[in-house]
Amino acid sequence: MAFVVPARAWEFLCDDAFISFRYADHLARFGELAFNVAPLERVEGYTNFAWVVALAVGERLGVAPPDAAMGLGMLALGAIGVLAFTLVRVLGGDARFAVVALGLVAASPEVVVWGTSGLETAAAAAAVLGTIAAWHLG
Repeated sequence: MAFVVPARAWEFLCDDAFISFRYADHLARFGELAFNVAPLERVEGYTNFAWVVALAVGERLGVAPPDAAMGLGMLALGAIGVLAFTLVRVLGGDARFAVVALGLVAASPEVVVWGTSGLETAAAAAAVLGTIAAWHLG
C-alpha cells in the first residue's frame, strides 16, 4: 500500500494517545472507562469513545493498545487512499487524476504522521470521507 513506507519512516506515538491507551487498558482489564480505578478517584476524560472501545477490544484479543492503534491507523490510512481515489472518480475525474490524488495523500507527511500517531485522526478522516463518498454514490 502507498502508505506503508512513509508511515514506517515517520512513525511516532503522540503523547495524547496514551490517555486513550490507559482508558482502553482499564476498560479491557477492569471493565471501567476511568483513568484511575479504585481506590483512586475516577476521572473520565477521553473524547474518543469509539476509539477507546476499539483499542480495548484489541487488548482483550491480546493486542496492546499502541499496536492496535498503529494497525487501525494503517487500515484507516488505506481507507483514506481508497476513498480519495474513489471520490475523484465519482466526481468525474480521470483515472490519472485519481492516482495523483492517492499519491498526494500518501506523500503528505501530515496525513501519514497523524494517521499513525495512535490517535483516532485517520479513522475519523476515513469516516468523513466515507460519508461523503456514500452521499455521492447513493
